[in-house]
Amino acid sequence: PKIIHQVKLGNLKMQPKWIEARKSCIDLHPDWQFKLWEDEESGKFVNTQFPNLFETYINYPLEIQRSNVLRYLVLHKFGGIYLDLDLGCRTPLDGLRNESFLTPPAKPSGVNNAFIPSIPDHPFWSHVEEYLITFNRNSFNSPYITNMFSTGCHFLSTMHRLYGDQPSLTIMDQANKLNGHVKTPLFEHLGASSWHKGDAKAILRVGQQIESI
Repeated sequence: PKIIHQVKLGNLKMQPKWIEARKSCIDLHPDWQFKLWEDEESGKFVNTQFPNLFETYINYPLEIQRSNVLRYLVLHKFGGIYLDLDLGCRTPLDGLRNESFLTPPAKPSGVNNAFIPSIPDHPFWSHVEEYLITFNRNSFNSPYITNMFSTGCHFLSTMHRLYGDQPSLTIMDQANKLNGHVKTPLFEHLGASSWHKGDAKAILRVGQQIESI
């Protein structure tokens, strides 16, 4: 379907550069619907469509956890394309509408959840939902690790591995990796990481130091 979903929950403020990024995508997709999911409507959607996950959803300690889960559930129900707010479009995405499930690679491995085209009712999303409650745990009192392992890219990468090598799940090539402020064939990624706190920055610095050895 010609619909692009984006998520803005909690007290997250739309930065001017995000507004420009969103406009770049709207301008390239004049006949597409753009849906910005915010708190009240999102809660009602989860409660109505996925009542078994509602308590987990509303009790996540981090807004980014709700944002991650919401994108998975919205794509399960409606299909379309999910885009993070810090992604500006460089080219139309119409050619990706026939993809059953597509995701960029993550750094250093796995998959990224910042951009996901998907058909409605792809069975992978049911697989993801089966594990959300099991993986809902506080990891090392670190918001960064808690999010990554419970709902974020590490969680989605784990679900991808558990699901197995399926032809309907496509990982894009390395040229489309979204890491930091980069330009790819499809996007300019502003690398906002608006949910990163002090623990995230410390962990990422350690990772960079390890890579440099």
